[in-house]
Amino acid sequence: MSAVRAVRTPSAMDVPSPVPARVRLRLVAPLAPERVGRGAFTMLAVGVLALGLLAILVVNTTVAQGGFALVELRTEQAKLAEQRQALEASIALAAAPASLEASAIALGMVRMKSPAFLRVSDGEVLGKAAVIKSRRGESPRAVLPEATAPQAASQPAPAIDADAG
Repeated sequence: MSAVRAVRTPSAMDVPSPVPARVRLRLVAPLAPERVGRGAFTMLAVGVLALGLLAILVVNTTVAQGGFALVELRTEQAKLAEQRQALEASIALAAAPASLEASAIALGMVRMKSPAFLRVSDGEVLGKAAVIKSRRGESPRAVLPEATAPQAASQPAPAIDADAG
């Protein structure tokens, strides 16, 4: 091995730094926690509980009212369904051929023996209609009820005064 030793030169790292003066620490008495009165917390908890119970009561009452309204609406719906069925049955009865024939006879109408038809596309009459006598011995005639006659045509139009406006 070699007898040569490495010579070390002092560097900036090797120079001791001055030690700061020691600070003396002392014990401090612990801070006493501030006590909030238990009464305020209790009142807050009771208030929140009361508000929650009040909210539940309001929701429950509203739901109950909605239930009563629903029962009323279902009852009304059932009544209207029965009324609709009765009306449909009366319409079906009135539309039956026997009922229509009885109504026509009551109005003085008679059955045609040889009907005639009008073809709309070219206006040609198919068949020959014959005039028949009713059971009362009179010729059939068309009678319009007064309710269907236009009332506006029978009344004169009001005069317009040009100087008024």
